[in-house]
Amino acid sequence: MVRFRALWPALLAAVCVTVLAPTTLARASTANPSSTADPATVICPVSVVMHGSAYMTTVVVVNTGSAPLVDWAVRFTAPLPGYVHAYAENATLTLVGTTGTLTPAWPPYTNTLAPGASAIMRFSGVAFIATQRPTAFEVGGTPCQVAYYT
Repeated sequence: MVRFRALWPALLAAVCVTVLAPTTLARASTANPSSTADPATVICPVSVVMHGSAYMTTVVVVNTGSAPLVDWAVRFTAPLPGYVHAYAENATLTLVGTTGTLTPAWPPYTNTLAPGASAIMRFSGVAFIATQRPTAFEVGGTPCQVAYYT
């Protein structure tokens, strides 16, 4: 864990670059689509810092629309075999087989993300095969842009 703390400045810089990079926006589904006429739109850059078979993942979810993003979560494919959850920040991490879900945790986040708001969640893990890593991140059907660092 100490090695990951030393990587935080580089990881934060990578996340900032990823957030500011041009991104294709896509519509996200919401739990109650009839609640607003203008659906929420999200971007969700992801940074995965690999260190051997361990990794630290940072997900930024930004609501770029004019409607709230309701009942949102980040879904991804977890590496197998032997994924071991070691840490989650600002989120509850659940795994069912190879499907992982990050659900915002209070504090500081709830299941509603206001227009213009953003949320940052992190989790770490270990894959017993060093080449395995989490992949296929999405929020409400919107694919996330993922950057891997070693």
